[in-house]
Amino acid sequence: MIKVTGIEPVEGQVQIALYNAPERWLEESFAHVTLEVKGREIEWRVEGIPDGAYAVATFHDRNGNGKADRNWLGIPKEAYGFSNNVKAVFKPPQWNRVKFIVARPVTAISIELGYWN
Repeated sequence: MIKVTGIEPVEGQVQIALYNAPERWLEESFAHVTLEVKGREIEWRVEGIPDGAYAVATFHDRNGNGKADRNWLGIPKEAYGFSNNVKAVFKPPQWNRVKFIVARPVTAISIELGYWN
């Protein structure tokens, strides 16, 4: 289960992407979901994935346009987060910092959304 918290304001959608390979990190997700925001937190129960190393990237798509909006400098305008609550500084975090291990029966992670600053 992936829990995303800190959704503010309560509007739009949350995009969550699950990755399972370092060479495809932030390029090609293993699974992806778009969830409508109905509160300050949201959960995605991912079923049937094999044990192994994974990483998550998520963002609050406030305007529902399907992309992570950025300003003219390339700085994200919408809140985002990564597994292990790793903060991005000038570039996305590396796989080895965001990866976590999925093991049966249940693996749960929580990601707090935040803005670049």
